[in-house]
Amino acid sequence: MTKPRLVISAAHTSMSPGSVYKDLREFDLTRKILEKCVKHLKEQNVEHSAVPVDLQLLDRIDWINKTGYTEEKGDLFIEVHVNDGGKRGIEGWYAGKDETENNAKKFAEILQDDLIERTKFENQGVHSEFDHELGSLLILNQTNPISAAFELLYIDNEEDYKLLKDETKLDELAKNFVLAIKKYIDNPPKLFEVKKKKANNPFGSLGSSFPNFSNPFAKGGSDPFGLGEDDTDDSSDDSDSMMMDRDQRKTMITETYKKLLGKEPNQMDMNQYLNTGISKDKLIKKIIDSPDYEKLVKDAEEAEDLRNKTGKMEADLKQLHARVKDMHAMHEHLKKLLQHKDIQIKQMQDALVKKGVIRNGEYFDPNRII
Repeated sequence: MTKPRLVISAAHTSMSPGSVYKDLREFDLTRKILEKCVKHLKEQNVEHSAVPVDLQLLDRIDWINKTGYTEEKGDLFIEVHVNDGGKRGIEGWYAGKDETENNAKKFAEILQDDLIERTKFENQGVHSEFDHELGSLLILNQTNPISAAFELLYIDNEEDYKLLKDETKLDELAKNFVLAIKKYIDNPPKLFEVKKKKANNPFGSLGSSFPNFSNPFAKGGSDPFGLGEDDTDDSSDDSDSMMMDRDQRKTMITETYKKLLGKEPNQMDMNQYLNTGISKDKLIKKIIDSPDYEKLVKDAEEAEDLRNKTGKMEADLKQLHARVKDMHAMHEHLKKLLQHKDIQIKQMQDALVKKGVIRNGEYFDPNRII
């Protein structure tokens, strides 16, 4: 039997950070917990994909569904949250109704019980998304795998607050969370018949027909770098990029553009890459495969050819300069020889005048001697 695969995500964004208490923000905590979970997932050899942090809700849903992970295959999705409300411990939420034959409910219950057993934290139970104060949870009912969310400790409880600020305790929590996940994946229960997820979603079904307002390259748009259905990124292979917030990813995109293309991205490209949470490795690949880069390489090849031709012309010019210099030297030498000859002729004429052979100013004619 094929083992389930895991998609794991950190809730909230830098612009919508979730619960805030004293110096802690839920987004910062979920990001940190996710980073620690990814480390332990790698150590446990759990097949997983981590959703890039700081993606807006609809972009996270789109990213998750593009992995191809599904409930039919037993694949799992977990979103990490931190709770508020003053209580203590761990609380879980699952997709769908509170009914016996619900794969998400069974998954959440098994994972919750195992995690409580390992950590000894208070058990706040697991609940249907329909019991949530929001009425339903899009991140659970619009994602294709078996989906659940877990709220790990309470940000506004002083005892939990201390644990959330302690890196060692936080890493221990992440490790126990991963061990509970691995135990489920290694021994998955038999699946119930998969039912199509339904929810009170004001947008209707999120899919190819849903208007992606944040994505200028959604269906019907124009994408110069060929972005499409394969833009999900297995962040387990690129955890540094996956953990970037929006500002850090923006800096990475700009620097990569400058390094490879010698220019900054336009606003349309920047928005697209920010919204898809693309990793540095995948961005490099897409740029290298782009027409812009192809043109840059072609221009570079032509420039190299021009440099070679220019080099040859410069060498020829140097040879020509050398020949001109030599000819100038020969000219100067001949000029001196002629000057010397003129002097000798003058001396000979003066001698002939002195001996009376010719008169002064007269040209000597050798035929006169014969």
